[in-house]
Amino acid sequence: YWPSAHRLADTTRPSQPRGRRGLLLGKEARYFNPEHPDNLLGSNRSATRALVPDLIRAMLAAGFELSTTCAPRAECNLPPAVRSLPGLGPEEYARTLHRFSFLLGVGDPAISPSPLEALSAGVAYINPTVHGHIAPGRVYQHDPISRLGPPYVFNVELSNISSVIEAAELSARQWFDTYVPAEHTYEATVSRMCQWLSNEQSCACARARRDAQADGGAGARLCGAAEEPGMTSEL
Repeated sequence: YWPSAHRLADTTRPSQPRGRRGLLLGKEARYFNPEHPDNLLGSNRSATRALVPDLIRAMLAAGFELSTTCAPRAECNLPPAVRSLPGLGPEEYARTLHRFSFLLGVGDPAISPSPLEALSAGVAYINPTVHGHIAPGRVYQHDPISRLGPPYVFNVELSNISSVIEAAELSARQWFDTYVPAEHTYEATVSRMCQWLSNEQSCACARARRDAQADGGAGARLCGAAEEPGMTSEL
């Protein structure tokens, strides 16, 4: 996955702090409501979700402005002070991210693209531990970016509310304009894709080359090495 450059190129991106504003990651009510039927299973996932209501109330009490895309709102078990955002398309979601200092994970969804979109928009990601409830050996909600560290990613334990609040405070002070990890750039993603393609799939790689030429030819340069000699890219 790479953040979509055409969606995230936004001239309204502020070169200044965004204040004590955060967006809760997750659209589904079960992520926030411990009483949701999906959570009444006694699993590690259920235990993690039981921590979320107290955490959100504590953050509001600490003076943070929180917003959510969770729907339907009546099932989300969120305090009235949490602002609901309407259903957002990809471009509108990318523009909306620029309002926030942090994106707060609550355990699910696992390894979603939203934290990468957030980093590209200059929004820090607060990345909670999940105690293996997503998969055996999984440590964080988004393991692949857990190594980045502040000011981009803050790894936290949801049961330690003070550490989550501290991460949110730091994200509001240690702001940045944009960050895309090297392995998630467009060029790196195209390169990996073409390395995976077999000889029989060289036509698919050629299509990727053709599409990439519209973005300055980076993908074409990277993908060319994956084709067999004599194969044409004119599809």
